[in-house]
Amino acid sequence: DPVPRVKEGPRPDADLQKKEALRLYRDVHRSARHFTWPDKDGVLWSDKLIRSARKEFEDARHERDPAIIARLLIGGQDALIAITDRMLIKARKLVDKEAQAPPGLGQGWVGGGGVGGD
Repeated sequence: DPVPRVKEGPRPDADLQKKEALRLYRDVHRSARHFTWPDKDGVLWSDKLIRSARKEFEDARHERDPAIIARLLIGGQDALIAITDRMLIKARKLVDKEAQAPPGLGQGWVGGGGVGGD
């Protein structure tokens, strides 16, 4: 709405917050690509994360209070860091568990190390 902006004057903080919101939204999409496995209902976690982020952004679309917007942005960034860290910790545990498995387990017929001999 151009009329209220003329009345309010320039809002450099608002422009900066829009850029920060867009950056956060893109970061969510970038990070979600790494969540390639389905949940218990068969829905990909990446899809769930993107849908959840979209809902959060839509719910806050008409917020004008800079303090509330700043809190939402910080909360979103913290949530993204937390979920990414949890994913990395889980991935590291899986890699460590696989490295500690006895030789030959999980290899099947690939590489000639399977049951049945050479």
